Amino acid sequence: MEYLIVGLGNPGLEYKDSRHNIGFMCVDFLVENIKLDSKDFTFNKGFNSNILKYNNILFLKPDTFMNNSGYAVSRAVNYYKFDKIYIVYDDLDLNLGDFKIGDKYPKTHNGVMSIKEQVNNSFISIRIGIDNNRNINIPGIDYVLGKISREEKLILNGVFSNILTELKFL
Repeated sequence: MEYLIVGLGNPGLEYKDSRHNIGFMCVDFLVENIKLDSKDFTFNKGFNSNILKYNNILFLKPDTFMNNSGYAVSRAVNYYKFDKIYIVYDDLDLNLGDFKIGDKYPKTHNGVMSIKEQVNNSFISIRIGIDNNRNINIPGIDYVLGKISREEKLILNGVFSNILTELKFL
């Protein structure tokens, strides 16, 4: 395998449309836009993840809950050799509609920190803005676990499309 693309999120229907599951949503979008079906993901017990192989790419959605994502990613990294690893996740510090691809990552994102602790390989972050909630009087955890509105979903689909364009190997 040449590429690993990991979408971060939480398993379970109660988290399905939450801001914290944007990594899952983006990976599903990427898969569907290369003419596959997100329903083709299968559960891999060894990786404790839902996976989909396509040519030289492994798409992975950990089933470990966000804060333990490193466990699933480390299992895949120890099994395969990847040239590049991409981690897709929500970022409270970026405004809705913005995204950044690079080697920088927030030091307060528990899913990313879990991966950093368990995977020695460097990875490329795909940080997707979910809005800056400083003007909202709710704790960050409640905000990220909140449901995405219809308007936010439209904006995010545009972001996902731009990310697909940036990932030229897809």
